[in-house]
Amino acid sequence: MGVDYWALGVLIFEMNAGYSPFWDADQQKIYHKIINGKFRPRSAFSDNLVDIVRGLLQKDLTKRFGMMFNGISDIKKHVWFRDLDWLQIYLKKVRAPWIPDIRANNFPDAEDEEPARSSVNLYEKEFHDF
Repeated sequence: MGVDYWALGVLIFEMNAGYSPFWDADQQKIYHKIINGKFRPRSAFSDNLVDIVRGLLQKDLTKRFGMMFNGISDIKKHVWFRDLDWLQIYLKKVRAPWIPDIRANNFPDAEDEEPARSSVNLYEKEFHDF
């Protein structure tokens, strides 16, 4: 369960920032940031948003929101979620703010391209019978 709450923290951060909380151009730095629980919230984040993200991305499982004595209530009752009616969500009574038209192209600027294939196989030995 703890990893699910951590993933929720990543999702909330990404939905508000537009990038991962641990983003870096260097893959090793990403690993280092994740392992050490280091991230920097955007200056535009509200104090409540920073608090919920910090609580969910807490490295110490015993201090992570959702994993403490009150369980999921620590998340559901957090002030950042104050406008949510969890019962109405559970009962599927809350309308989505945007419903995509499944018959239309909802991403007109996206081009359908086949991914390019590399002419170099760096792992031929490892995947010879794959």
